[in-house]
Amino acid sequence: MDPSALFETASSFSENIGSFAQVHFGNRFYSTPDHTIEYTCSPQPSFHKEFELIVKDLNENQDKGNDVIISADSVKQLSRLQTIFEELDPLLKFSELNADLRGGFIDHNIGLLCYTDHQLFDRFHRYQTKSKQSKSKALTLKELRNLQTGDFVVHVDYGVGRFAGLDTVDNNGRRQEVMRLVYRDDDLLYVSVHSLHKISKYSGKEGSHPVVNKLGSQDWENKKKKVKKKVRDIAKELIGLYAKRKAARGLAFDPDGFLQAELESSFIYQDTPDQASATQDVKNDMEQPHPMDRLVCGDVGFGKTEVAIRAAFKAVAQGKQVAILVPTT
Repeated sequence: MDPSALFETASSFSENIGSFAQVHFGNRFYSTPDHTIEYTCSPQPSFHKEFELIVKDLNENQDKGNDVIISADSVKQLSRLQTIFEELDPLLKFSELNADLRGGFIDHNIGLLCYTDHQLFDRFHRYQTKSKQSKSKALTLKELRNLQTGDFVVHVDYGVGRFAGLDTVDNNGRRQEVMRLVYRDDDLLYVSVHSLHKISKYSGKEGSHPVVNKLGSQDWENKKKKVKKKVRDIAKELIGLYAKRKAARGLAFDPDGFLQAELESSFIYQDTPDQASATQDVKNDMEQPHPMDRLVCGDVGFGKTEVAIRAAFKAVAQGKQVAILVPTT
């Protein structure tokens, strides 16, 4: 068959689509339309976190027979919205949409209002992107790029050594990139970049240098056995301590109410998954009838303060005083 017979030409394409109904979108058209459909839409109005205006607007549109949809990118945020509006107006009805929409709109043709939570509360909208690369692998590669020649590293099987840069070796006829580690007596260990999960940067007391291990000796294995024994002893003490704490009585705070939902909806930045998880764990602790013991740990700028503010507000809303210690500026 002639290859040209497999493809359409401009004239054959125009002739073949003539028997089909066509719908053209956009501002440029290449044929005269038989019928024009106009969509009358307007953007979502701004309420600037004024709940009374929001409720008034939704009620007015509800009385007109319009359908109201409020979208949010998390089920937790939708639950907060329900709590807020049930408190302000129990008769107000709206449909929930768990979707990450860029902006709300009003479709006047069909009487549909679609509002987004981040515009209702003047919160920043962050686009969601899917990465094919796992976070753990990306962090490991970042640490590898930041390593300097001479830095101490720890291999899970061979112990403490010094990083001596990257190299390329021949592996059954194939060139492979490896890490070069130097151990005691200048012994060399080549580690494939595919085994980076076994290596971590050494972290110890500032200003002190660790003892570099000897390849082939039992020093590292013996040290790991001693550490495991110490960990078991500490774990035994902690189990006894937490058993006593569990048996003690403490104040069980009430579940979140309207004020808590309103506060958390007012934050302009969207919670990260770790922030949301930490906040929920702290609240679960506060609602238990025994003393709370939890540490929220994270790097600078990762949102620990917002988690603390949520917990502090939950306590204040139930008539308790809260002290916040700030050891830095």
